[in-house]
Amino acid sequence: MDLLIHGIDALEWMTGLKIQSILARTGNIGYENEVNLRNHASMYCELSNGGTAVIEGQRMLPQTKGSDYRVMIAGTQGVLDMDMAAGTVFCTNQESVGMKVPLPERMSVVETWLKGSPIVNTEHSLRANRIAVIATEGAITGKKIVIDDSF
Repeated sequence: MDLLIHGIDALEWMTGLKIQSILARTGNIGYENEVNLRNHASMYCELSNGGTAVIEGQRMLPQTKGSDYRVMIAGTQGVLDMDMAAGTVFCTNQESVGMKVPLPERMSVVETWLKGSPIVNTEHSLRANRIAVIATEGAITGKKIVIDDSF
């Protein structure tokens, strides 16, 4: 589930919520001879406020595409659709449909770390890594896993 580590980090950082339980899947499409390769993964998350989230990742984009970093957040007030590679955010709410809104100024993760005020601190980074390891176990067993909040 290494494919999802940054999605786990981003989900908890962006929402301020904790992932409480997960159901994960991973697999290999197109490389049957590579028995240890996992080139796609997804994780259904139940959050601390009762909401849900889906984190997906894959290594199957053509080289011409590069990366595809997207976040969609839907709530009672509307929907935000962010394409971080393109630098766009579209907002749909009661007043508008698909209104383009500016992204905040980009921050360098390394620069903030060097200055002593990292965007994602060590505790949150370790939590995301542990959840990714637990998600791998869940993908193997096919079982829903409740996250132990003691870490």
